[in-house]
Amino acid sequence: GSPLDEIWSIPAYASGTIYAAAEISHLRAGQTVVAVWTNASGAEIGRSAQSIAADAVRQWVALPWTLDGTLPPGTYAVFIYVDDIRHNSLVFRIG
Repeated sequence: GSPLDEIWSIPAYASGTIYAAAEISHLRAGQTVVAVWTNASGAEIGRSAQSIAADAVRQWVALPWTLDGTLPPGTYAVFIYVDDIRHNSLVFRIG
Protein backbone atom coordinates (compact mmCIF):
# COMPACT_ATOMS: atom_id res chain seq x y z
CA GLY A 1 0.00 0.00 0.00
CA SER A 2 0.85 3.57 0.68
CA PRO A 3 3.71 4.99 2.81
CA LEU A 4 3.33 4.85 6.58
CA ASP A 5 5.38 7.96 7.33
CA GLU A 6 6.70 10.99 5.47
CA ILE A 7 9.98 12.67 6.30
CA TRP A 8 11.83 15.62 4.75
CA SER A 9 14.96 15.56 6.88
CA ILE A 10 17.35 12.79 7.89
CA PRO A 11 19.96 13.08 10.66
CA ALA A 12 23.51 13.82 9.45
CA TYR A 13 25.67 10.75 8.90
CA ALA A 14 22.64 8.47 9.34
CA SER A 15 22.78 4.86 8.25
CA GLY A 16 19.93 2.58 7.23
CA THR A 17 17.43 2.41 4.41
CA ILE A 18 15.19 5.23 3.23
CA TYR A 19 12.56 5.00 0.51
CA ALA A 20 11.26 7.24 -2.23
CA ALA A 21 7.60 6.29 -2.51
CA ALA A 22 5.61 7.32 -5.55
CA GLU A 23 2.04 6.64 -6.57
CA ILE A 24 2.16 6.13 -10.32
CA SER A 25 -0.74 5.73 -12.75
CA HIS A 26 -1.05 3.56 -15.84
CA LEU A 27 1.90 1.24 -15.27
CA ARG A 28 2.38 -1.72 -17.58
CA ALA A 29 4.02 -5.06 -16.89
CA GLY A 30 7.70 -4.93 -17.79
CA GLN A 31 8.18 -1.21 -17.20
CA THR A 32 10.97 -0.11 -14.87
CA VAL A 33 10.64 2.61 -12.24
CA VAL A 34 13.97 4.17 -11.24
CA ALA A 35 14.95 6.56 -8.45
CA VAL A 36 18.10 8.60 -9.07
CA TRP A 37 19.47 10.08 -5.83
CA THR A 38 21.64 13.22 -6.19
CA ASN A 39 23.56 15.70 -4.07
CA ALA A 40 23.02 19.48 -4.18
CA SER A 41 25.26 19.88 -7.22
CA GLY A 42 23.24 17.30 -9.16
CA ALA A 43 25.83 14.51 -9.09
CA GLU A 44 24.30 11.05 -8.90
CA ILE A 45 25.12 9.35 -5.60
CA GLY A 46 22.72 6.43 -5.74
CA ARG A 47 20.19 4.60 -7.86
CA SER A 48 17.42 2.12 -7.16
CA ALA A 49 14.99 0.40 -9.52
CA GLN A 50 11.88 -1.73 -9.48
CA SER A 51 10.45 -3.74 -12.34
CA ILE A 52 6.66 -3.70 -12.67
CA ALA A 53 5.21 -7.22 -12.62
CA ALA A 54 1.62 -6.54 -13.71
CA ASP A 55 -0.44 -3.80 -15.34
CA ALA A 56 -1.85 -1.33 -12.81
CA VAL A 57 -4.18 1.63 -13.16
CA ARG A 58 -2.59 3.07 -9.99
CA GLN A 59 0.22 1.64 -7.87
CA TRP A 60 2.54 2.73 -5.07
CA VAL A 61 6.19 2.01 -5.81
CA ALA A 62 8.80 2.08 -3.03
CA LEU A 63 12.40 2.59 -4.13
CA PRO A 64 14.96 1.90 -1.39
CA TRP A 65 18.32 3.56 -0.89
CA THR A 66 20.74 2.41 1.78
CA LEU A 67 22.65 5.13 3.61
CA ASP A 68 26.09 4.10 4.85
CA GLY A 69 26.58 6.90 7.38
CA THR A 70 29.01 8.94 5.25
CA LEU A 71 26.75 11.63 3.77
CA PRO A 72 27.38 15.08 5.23
CA PRO A 73 24.65 17.59 6.05
CA GLY A 74 23.14 19.28 3.02
CA THR A 75 20.39 19.32 0.45
CA TYR A 76 19.74 16.24 -1.66
CA ALA A 77 17.15 15.21 -4.24
CA VAL A 78 15.60 12.09 -5.71
CA PHE A 79 14.21 11.95 -9.26
CA ILE A 80 11.64 9.32 -10.27
CA TYR A 81 11.70 7.92 -13.81
CA VAL A 82 9.48 5.42 -15.61
CA ASP A 83 11.22 3.96 -18.63
CA ASP A 84 13.69 6.88 -18.75
CA ILE A 85 10.95 9.54 -18.61
CA ARG A 86 11.15 11.76 -15.53
CA HIS A 87 7.87 11.89 -13.63
CA ASN A 88 8.65 13.66 -10.36
CA SER A 89 11.30 14.79 -7.93
CA LEU A 90 11.65 15.49 -4.24
CA VAL A 91 14.16 17.60 -2.34
CA PHE A 92 15.16 16.54 1.18
CA ARG A 93 17.78 17.46 3.77
CA ILE A 94 20.38 15.49 5.62
CA GLY A 95 21.35 17.06 8.92
